[in-house]
Amino acid sequence: MQLFVRCGLPVGTLAVDCTPSDTVADLKDRLCTKNGQLGPCRFMRLQHAGVSLPDERILGDVCGLGPDATLHLSYRLRGGGGDGGSTGAESRSCYLEMYLGKKADKVNPEEERLAKWTRCHLSGEPLTPPCVVDDLGNLYNKDALIQRLLDKMIPRALAHITGLKSVTELKMHPAKRSGTGPPNAKAAASQTCFQPSNDSDFCCPVTGVAFNGRCKFVVLRPSGHVVSEKALKEVPAVVEELAGKKVSELETVPVNPGGEQLEQLRARVAARLAEKGALKKDKKRSAAAAAAPAVPLNGGAAIAAATVANGNRGGGRRSASPPVDDTAAAAAAAKRLKIPSGATKEVYSSIFSSSKPGAVEKETFCCRALSARGMNLT
Repeated sequence: MQLFVRCGLPVGTLAVDCTPSDTVADLKDRLCTKNGQLGPCRFMRLQHAGVSLPDERILGDVCGLGPDATLHLSYRLRGGGGDGGSTGAESRSCYLEMYLGKKADKVNPEEERLAKWTRCHLSGEPLTPPCVVDDLGNLYNKDALIQRLLDKMIPRALAHITGLKSVTELKMHPAKRSGTGPPNAKAAASQTCFQPSNDSDFCCPVTGVAFNGRCKFVVLRPSGHVVSEKALKEVPAVVEELAGKKVSELETVPVNPGGEQLEQLRARVAARLAEKGALKKDKKRSAAAAAAPAVPLNGGAAIAAATVANGNRGGGRRSASPPVDDTAAAAAAAKRLKIPSGATKEVYSSIFSSSKPGAVEKETFCCRALSARGMNLT
């Protein structure tokens, strides 16, 4: 009988003559003899109807394999052990030990500095006007901050920001870019260069220093102008003209401070929050005292009687207000527990207990049960 074997490219389909008594190994030998491009027989695998045929299988015993049937030739993959590859027997601990001594990648300080000065402290997006600054000198995009406030997702480290009153809106001066191309032409031309660029979208309006963290900047309150410390020291008159006030009258907030300066700002913010909390408590106490009645209702009659008695003793002269001692006594009397008439301690104690002190206890079912159990146990 004749069988067709699909060998794939570049051989294609081969027709092989065989007998039903031949084995699969004999068929492989005839294939190798017919075309030398098929390679060694030991790597071949013949399939019929999706089932692999072993070499010792007789062709006549294969179900559905008749004359003009089609077989598929494939090759066994090499490897699987003994070739230096992975056997899957390694434990996870060897990988952990391998990476345990590996040091964490260090962040480029230049990139960290640029990100701190050119991006929003909350969203990480580039600073885009309108921008704001908090009491610690951190920079934010106003839209991102408002969204976080609405979603109530302010980080715990920024708990001092409770609203827009906690920040100052900035007046950033745009930087003039050199060249005639578009603003991002230089960045697009150096996309293959991984060195951070010191270009900034903003600068000092007085000295022209780039707002990139290489020079210190301060925020002038309440105007919100952002100027460099160099301008504040060298040309204070220009800064006063820009802000509309004298330098001594302006409050300066350093931008992105660090070290001891940052700790001082944090201590100042903590003191202000504590003072604000104490002021709120005082307001609540004063409001509660104002809302409370000056004279209790239950003690009004007693106070009026005391006032009349004092007036009679003084020769018919009545005082405009009751004495302080009488008012305090009446207030204390109003706060005392009011027990209905006929109620005694024994009545109240009977509500919570059926036994009376000093009374003879009667034997109950529980007492008999306990005594019987004790007798059985003994």
